[in-house]
Amino acid sequence: MRRVEIAGAGFAGLVASIALADRGWSVRVHEKSSFVRAEGFGLSTQENMLKVLEALGVRDEVVAGGQRIVRRLVLDASGRTLMETAGRSNDQTARGFGYRISRSVIIAILLERARKAGVEIVTDSPVAGADPQGALILAD
Repeated sequence: MRRVEIAGAGFAGLVASIALADRGWSVRVHEKSSFVRAEGFGLSTQENMLKVLEALGVRDEVVAGGQRIVRRLVLDASGRTLMETAGRSNDQTARGFGYRISRSVIIAILLERARKAGVEIVTDSPVAGADPQGALILAD
């Protein structure tokens, strides 16, 4: 079985770990913190991210925790409207502008999905770098 070590349990690390585990790889993710958490608050998702979440089988669960974006508004520094675009209705078949979702919701769902895929998550495991062949060098 092929094995991979991933540095970081953020969006990229968790998505990569799920994709590889689903393809038969043995995966271990090293997270420097004592627990997996999201940085920041909300995130606006667009079609590309929604396609990735769909491929991982978590799209519906993730967007259920968000709010559909049906209007975009761009203001200048004085608060004047520079551009306003309204999406169609927010029914399930209409295309809007994606969703506004809490980062912590997305990370929690990806973490659960990674664990279900058999990914090993190791906390308190900071990575110092990688050697020229790509092997991770742990801080300890």
